[in-house]
Amino acid sequence: VNPLLVQPACTGADCDQTLAYRVLRISSNSPAVNAATGTYSSVLLDFEGQARAGTKDIGADEYSASGIALIGALGDENVGPDAVSYRYTYSIGGVLPVTLINFNTAYKDGKAQLSWQSLNEVGVKQYEVEWSNDGRSYKKIATVAANGSGSYSAEHSGLSTGRNFYRLRILDQDGKSAYSPVRMIVTGNNVEIHLYPNPATHFVMIDFGRSVAMPVDISIINAAGKMVQQQVRKVNGATKVNVGELPSGIYQLQIIQNGILLQSRSFTIVK
Repeated sequence: VNPLLVQPACTGADCDQTLAYRVLRISSNSPAVNAATGTYSSVLLDFEGQARAGTKDIGADEYSASGIALIGALGDENVGPDAVSYRYTYSIGGVLPVTLINFNTAYKDGKAQLSWQSLNEVGVKQYEVEWSNDGRSYKKIATVAANGSGSYSAEHSGLSTGRNFYRLRILDQDGKSAYSPVRMIVTGNNVEIHLYPNPATHFVMIDFGRSVAMPVDISIINAAGKMVQQQVRKVNGATKVNVGELPSGIYQLQIIQNGILLQSRSFTIVK
């Protein structure tokens, strides 16, 4: 069976000279898309750090129109004392003139709170927020016009009990579009967190507001998509996480329970 692999166009100067460019990825019409027979609930990311939601694809690669690879083959510029963070972007449907820095979700007062930040919004028309209760069929729930500020938000009040999937469709003035990574909120067993101080230097406090029934995994991901800290805790109220040994930069803190990503928050470390 032909897996219908493609070598998508990449974004950035000399990106076609990187090791990541040589990687073939599955296309939207590949027979591997949504073809896995098992659920594999503990498998949340593919080999490039992209979300694997709903029915998973066969193999190590999950089809993603967003084209933001957080993990991959490192080039010379990614190692050594002057290394730059690994980030490789590509587009199967065409290159969009925008870089999505982060896309966060939170559950508060019965609503999904979504926020995202972007750079280089040249020619971007709008962001369309899409929601799904199965990770396969998505419905547009909001349209946010691009205004050049780079910071946006939206909310959704029609959540289903259980898993709720969210993604952004980024549309430019020429009609080209691409998708963000998928984020998930689980209702019925929600963990609402507050993270402070932000920026942080030596530690961050995670305020859960209540006791969590089961232990949770607390993971910290750096800008290159690498997990730099992980611990399991049974929390009650607020808990302190030391980050004094981590260098300055932007990080993602993830709260995972039973293999399900409950919450994700961005924070900055400044030394």
